[in-house]
Amino acid sequence: MRDLKLFLILMTAPLALLFAVSTLADNYARYQHVRDFGERATAIVQSIELASYVQHEEGGRRLFYALDLPGPAYINGSAYLSHAVASRYSPGQEIGIVYAATDPTHHALSVEDAWSTFAGHLVIFGAYCALLALALLNLRSSPLKSWRDAR
Repeated sequence: MRDLKLFLILMTAPLALLFAVSTLADNYARYQHVRDFGERATAIVQSIELASYVQHEEGGRRLFYALDLPGPAYINGSAYLSHAVASRYSPGQEIGIVYAATDPTHHALSVEDAWSTFAGHLVIFGAYCALLALALLNLRSSPLKSWRDAR
């Protein structure tokens, strides 16, 4: 049974790795664009909601903001904030953000916020890779048994 669980983990690993790498690439691209081509702007806080327990076990709030740029560009984003920081904001209030002038789809509350998001996901990715390596080592070191031997 243990080998079956390890086998299932290893079978789903390529999909999980693909998702994790694409998330890392998106977060790094956002950080680079905001850092290199960042323009400061003032967005409007749309709402502040409780953060998902799945994404943030410690709780906190998710702040949603919007900014209508000249032309067809419209920024609609969100950021995770602790309860203490989120209590400083209210819907309708102005908030400073940074967006990439070359591609407004890349935006964050600040360059540091974009970096911390990337770094946080990088730590999670590293931990997942370490667990995957342990599972692989455990699978390789386990003796191969046939279902006929399980009596």
